Amino acid sequence: MLMDSDKVAIINKDGKEISYHMLLQKIYIVSNVFNDVKENDRVLVFSEPRISYAYIAFAIWMKKATYTSFFLYYDTPDMWTWAINDLKPRVICVSEKRYPLLKQALEKTDIKPKIVLLNELEKIPINNDTPIANLQLDTSKIAFRPYTAGITTNHKVPELTLSNVKHVCDELTKTGFYKPDDKVLCYLPVFNNWVFLSTMIFPLLVGCTCVISPDDVPNVVKNIAKHKISVVIAVKRIYTELLQLLEQNKVYKRNSLKEKLISKINSKKLSKIAYRRVHNLLGNSIRYFLTVGAKIDEELYEPLLNIGFEVFEGYGMAETSSLMTYPASKRLRPECVGELLNDLQYKIINNELVIKGASVAKNYYNRGELNKVTFNNGWFFTNDVVEVCDDGMLEYKGRVGDEVVLKTGRVVVLAELERKLDRMQEYIRECGVYYDDDIFKCIVVPSQKMVDTFGTEDNYLILHSILRWKVVEHYNHGVQPYKRINNVVVTEKRLPRSTSGKIKRYMLKEYEERFDNLAFSPKALWKSQN
Repeated sequence: MLMDSDKVAIINKDGKEISYHMLLQKIYIVSNVFNDVKENDRVLVFSEPRISYAYIAFAIWMKKATYTSFFLYYDTPDMWTWAINDLKPRVICVSEKRYPLLKQALEKTDIKPKIVLLNELEKIPINNDTPIANLQLDTSKIAFRPYTAGITTNHKVPELTLSNVKHVCDELTKTGFYKPDDKVLCYLPVFNNWVFLSTMIFPLLVGCTCVISPDDVPNVVKNIAKHKISVVIAVKRIYTELLQLLEQNKVYKRNSLKEKLISKINSKKLSKIAYRRVHNLLGNSIRYFLTVGAKIDEELYEPLLNIGFEVFEGYGMAETSSLMTYPASKRLRPECVGELLNDLQYKIINNELVIKGASVAKNYYNRGELNKVTFNNGWFFTNDVVEVCDDGMLEYKGRVGDEVVLKTGRVVVLAELERKLDRMQEYIRECGVYYDDDIFKCIVVPSQKMVDTFGTEDNYLILHSILRWKVVEHYNHGVQPYKRINNVVVTEKRLPRSTSGKIKRYMLKEYEERFDNLAFSPKALWKSQN
């Protein structure tokens, strides 16, 4: 399961190196800390990203118990009380930083789990005489109960076996997606199951080195160069800020004559020569960028391709053990997310992708009614709208809830409307579009530049007017009449999103109702919500 060698398995944020031999020793020690954990018990991890996630997961699986974690996006005692009551964990592993919040949550529940402080766990020393863990694991046992991001409904908890997870890892390895000599950047929140698997568990199973980094772009760039990172798995925000940093360092200029020429030639080799200063800055080792979470826009992946990088788009979900496809090169097929893994069978029912295979969960934990409609005779209804191209590649269109069928029969994909608005980054930071009362509505969060200039209640009318005319009306003039937006709310509060960056569209109407809004109203809508 994990090789015993002196090769570096993990490099921590402070630069400390942990070999695979030391990792196996740490797993052995942690498994002893869990001496009272029994088969099928549930262990909950409540912490910011840190190295001990890897120790804990494998130690839990040695006990034939189940690992789970929960999105820290919801840092409220009530949400954690709900999660603890729902999961009923035998053990909770928590960091010092999160412990006060956990105490508040436990006061409102009758569950009495064992508490393990991660800071103390990580201090337990190892020496030459410390045994290594015996990882002859039962792959048929439920290994993961990850909480989903809750994009379309409340959180769901798919039950995944190690066999589900290992199948995806094996399929990706066959294609060279992960190679043993890779160094994989791990900066994203590993309490997200997708991220945990793709940036930590899969690389460790293959024999790669995981490099844990702070998530601010200067540190990400520093670690990519210092440790010669070859695989970068990141969300849209990092790529946006990376391009801005490259422009600030004057090694890249967007829409320059050089970029336009390079774009027409479309040669990776020539691009790397033309932008060698960028590749030098990033250590000259990157094999590819993989995007996760929200769909990446042309405005991001085209510059990355022009600079000479390969860009892939990750497509998957917790229910499918993370990835469902072999990611496709944006250089070859910019609109596609790849080809389904070999064993996955699929159907398209009412535009929705329905799949079955060795990597797919069989059901959700403790969600009997939902299981009946989501898992049917081995088939999983993904809630995703896709188009399967002639060559077998998938083009992702959006979620089922993203599609609006108008009375005229026309179909509008809400995510496409948002992508058009998102291009006006000078004015807006983010936006969310939804359909209500037979009209399209939009909630807009202004850019920092707009906030710095007009972001006070006294100047709200000016701010709202600029965003209405420069953004929404500009958009309206460029689309068909049936796609026009008729109602706008402006707020400084960030939109409700999953940790992977996807808008929780089902919450937008409730979100709007917090404001006393009329369409293009002069009323002061600039409110901070506690």
